[in-house]
Amino acid sequence: MPPERTLPDCSSDWSSSRLERKADRYGAREAALEELKKRSEVHQQCGVLRKTGDVVITDDCPGGPCESDAVHFDLSGTAFDAMAISGKADQLRNAGMLQVQYTRWFHADVNIVFHVDAGSNSYYFAVVVEYVNGDGELGAVDLLASSAGAKWLSMQHLEGGAVWKLNYWSSPLHPPFSLRVTTPTGKILTAADVIPADWQPWMAYKSLVNFKN
Repeated sequence: MPPERTLPDCSSDWSSSRLERKADRYGAREAALEELKKRSEVHQQCGVLRKTGDVVITDDCPGGPCESDAVHFDLSGTAFDAMAISGKADQLRNAGMLQVQYTRWFHADVNIVFHVDAGSNSYYFAVVVEYVNGDGELGAVDLLASSAGAKWLSMQHLEGGAVWKLNYWSSPLHPPFSLRVTTPTGKILTAADVIPADWQPWMAYKSLVNFKN
């Protein structure tokens, strides 16, 4: 990587061999928590960023620097606004690539939450899986309906996000639904009947389980 450059006006792209993560101002949705802190010397140069800010990262961002960089945070404008000193949000938004330090952390007292996608119905069901501790990532999600003789059905992970979906056109899915989550390292948890019989799109349903950190 090229050597670090100072940015008195905070308006150019830059990088460093000491870079741990880079971030830009474009969109990301929620699933493992990351605390981002801009390097102190850059903070002094730019004078626009608070010491720390909490954001929630979902998954991979497609293309561009997300492929070329070893690691990269793709942040929303809202996240940048939250990290800016009052009155300096526009300046920070226009700064381009920024060098950041981060600490990953988890909510110790929060269980996994399943947020039902707006387009879900009796033949199509999709959820965003939030607050996953342990590995912080999922390798598989399966759904078990309440129909007689029902079997676990594998859900499909939508690329670039935290959404898991199931298309089941042969017959309607009968709730309540149990959801089984598996991490990339093979750890498994089952949230029994976590989606109730009267579930609604957009609603979030809290489970009674989570992985240990």
